[in-house]
Amino acid sequence: MKKLVPAFTQYKKGGFNMKKFVPAFLVALTLSNMTFSWDPYPGFYLGDNHRVVNNGYEIGMTLTKPFENVRWALEGNLGLIASSKLLFSSGLNMVYNLVPYQSVTPYLFVGVGGDIGENNFWMNTNLGAGVKFFIAPDWMYSLQTKWVWYGERANSEWLIAGILNIPIGESAKILDVDGDGVPNYRDKFPDTPARARVDSRGSFLGLNLNINFDTDKDIVDESYSNELKAFAQYLRNHPEQRIEIQGHTDNQLAVIDKNLDLSFRRATSVAKILTVKYGVPKDQLSVNGYGATRPLVANDTEDHRAMNRRIEAVLVK
Repeated sequence: MKKLVPAFTQYKKGGFNMKKFVPAFLVALTLSNMTFSWDPYPGFYLGDNHRVVNNGYEIGMTLTKPFENVRWALEGNLGLIASSKLLFSSGLNMVYNLVPYQSVTPYLFVGVGGDIGENNFWMNTNLGAGVKFFIAPDWMYSLQTKWVWYGERANSEWLIAGILNIPIGESAKILDVDGDGVPNYRDKFPDTPARARVDSRGSFLGLNLNINFDTDKDIVDESYSNELKAFAQYLRNHPEQRIEIQGHTDNQLAVIDKNLDLSFRRATSVAKILTVKYGVPKDQLSVNGYGATRPLVANDTEDHRAMNRRIEAVLVK
């Protein structure tokens, strides 16, 4: 450690111009005002160049902001390097997860960074890869290797790091990509539609498609197109699943047979959209009408009756 003290003292007295501090770190700091993953790490450098004369250690913090498409994220980091010199490192990387967060998630990243020490500033380019592992429902652990290149100086080094990933706030959705309440590390189907009913392993059981109908009508409004398109994509991804499209009505029609017929026509309308418009195989779907025999809520108000005029998609066991 005796070698480290003079270097640190020189940095401290040198009146380093903060305007030279790598802009990437300033951007990374703004992530603290968003939802992010808090990722402390220790790392070990393998290199021999201007800043790490001998192999050195780094400890630091990474803030990761996942995007709406959880395969992509922006991360900023700040670290302290200790070798024959004492240096600060920072960087900003774009991260791509090769699969949506699952029990084992490989990823790639590329970005820029900068190091500060002994009144010097060095820019660099980062390229790397890693693998995330779930170690608990709310935590992940990453093993990462990063190649740091210094451009004109024609020198580079490798960083091997272990990173503890602790998502905070809304970013915790990366732990349960499809939002079914089953964390990805034990979710058998991490792509189930939003609001789907699933079992303890994330297997699809059923879904209220949230399609409401006018009284005594079987026409599907265009406003439901996006939801039906998303559900059709799920069905095409899982052709082994057999789904019953169930039609339900309120109790406004006094004749039971008319309710059963209306509910069947509504289910048929939805199934036709899924197969003809969105390409779901016809043999993957069956259709049934249950009339007013299975209400979600009491038929005591217009809002409740609208809820009962619905379509359910249920896995056929």
